[in-house]
Amino acid sequence: MAFCPHHPQQSAEAQCEYCGEYFCEECLAPLLGRQYCPACRERVQHQAAGPAQVGSQRQARPVSTGSALPAWGSVIVYAFAALTIMSI
Repeated sequence: MAFCPHHPQQSAEAQCEYCGEYFCEECLAPLLGRQYCPACRERVQHQAAGPAQVGSQRQARPVSTGSALPAWGSVIVYAFAALTIMSI
């Protein structure tokens, strides 16, 4: 018979689905349809939230400055220069 690592006076009834350790029913808590110990539950919640959700701080995505614009700008300048030279 195994005993709960957090409550040595209680028998370990079920297994954490993340770490595989046995715990009493009081320690295990359901999350996303599975049973997790307190430490693993926190890990799984953190992973499920993703890095952008941690601490309610969203990462700002960089705004595109239109990196293709300078290339098109030089093409337009050369086209106007060619048209000007041809019209002379």
